[in-house]
Amino acid sequence: MRILLIISVILQGTEARTFVFGGSTRISHLRNWLNKDYPCQGDRIIFEENKKTVTFVDESIQVTSMILPQVGTIIFSDDSVLGEKSRWQCTHRKSPENVFFQSDSEFAGFSDPSSWLLDDKPLLHMNMVPGALLRKKLQIKIAKEIATIFCRE
Repeated sequence: MRILLIISVILQGTEARTFVFGGSTRISHLRNWLNKDYPCQGDRIIFEENKKTVTFVDESIQVTSMILPQVGTIIFSDDSVLGEKSRWQCTHRKSPENVFFQSDSEFAGFSDPSSWLLDDKPLLHMNMVPGALLRKKLQIKIAKEIATIFCRE
């Protein structure tokens, strides 16, 4: 009876996926720009005027101007410099453009499902939730335990 229970667990299998916490108000995060159009050197950044905005300038940025929101907070990292091009920025366009910072949410919440992104190619890191790789390890472990039970009997 015990063996049938173990075999049924193996046959059922489990479905698992890996999710990564993607909630971010970083200025360098592509998802925070309208139509994923992020600023190049010399562009103008426009924040939504009537939306409470909290953003983190995590890297340097070179733009001609920033039109700030009425209410909000902009936090600069120790390493960010205004007026210095960063690696995530593209080089100059033919003519400067207005680009719009529009974060999905004011504050990315850990318990908010929209803050979690499906990771198709998981790598081990601090934001990782156990997923498909764990399933294979469990199946191997259960198979070894079954083999041990059969060897004892």
